[in-house]
Amino acid sequence: GLWRTTGKKILHIDLESSADELGGFIHRARSLVEFRATVSSLRSKCSYEGVAIDTLDILNAWCEEETCMELKQKAMGEAEGYGSDWARARGKVMDLVRSLQMLDKFLILLVHTKVEKGAFAGVNIAVPQGLGIAVRGFSQVIGYLYALEMGGEVKRVLSFTPSDNTIAGSRYPELNNQAVYIQLQDKDKDGRGYADWRPVFKLFGENL
Repeated sequence: GLWRTTGKKILHIDLESSADELGGFIHRARSLVEFRATVSSLRSKCSYEGVAIDTLDILNAWCEEETCMELKQKAMGEAEGYGSDWARARGKVMDLVRSLQMLDKFLILLVHTKVEKGAFAGVNIAVPQGLGIAVRGFSQVIGYLYALEMGGEVKRVLSFTPSDNTIAGSRYPELNNQAVYIQLQDKDKDGRGYADWRPVFKLFGENL
């Protein structure tokens, strides 16, 4: 929805076949090989003002699968060096993310969330802990998108407010402790729907 509400050309790299009803610039990658080829192509020539990865947990799963194949093991956690396979997979993911960061474009990392219990109770991103820490340190803004029912209507809220059980926050003071409603817009003539991001940009004083 960013390109419709801001006019910016954002390339949405769809890794999980979830963008069929989205409008915009959609590129589908179905494997790690295809994703790497996409990154290489963008590094060679990028006419977009931003790139979105949908989703980071799928990219991580591909990198873990490749790591297991390289180490000839059946599952993660079986490497002789404690945690060495996790570090290897994490390095693969972050190398690709940093390659896109080097484009000096608007970079969006979409990732699913999971509810955890115990010492790390709360809502966390659905990737291994080490990768989650690396991603949080890398990110300038972390927004938590969730749905709630109000008056019989479902509202979608994008929160930048951190708490003991929610990972969110911003290095930009305009977004500190903010939460905005994200409205889904009716589908256009092409049959594609989109989300209206103007409430977020208005926090920066932009009247889009």
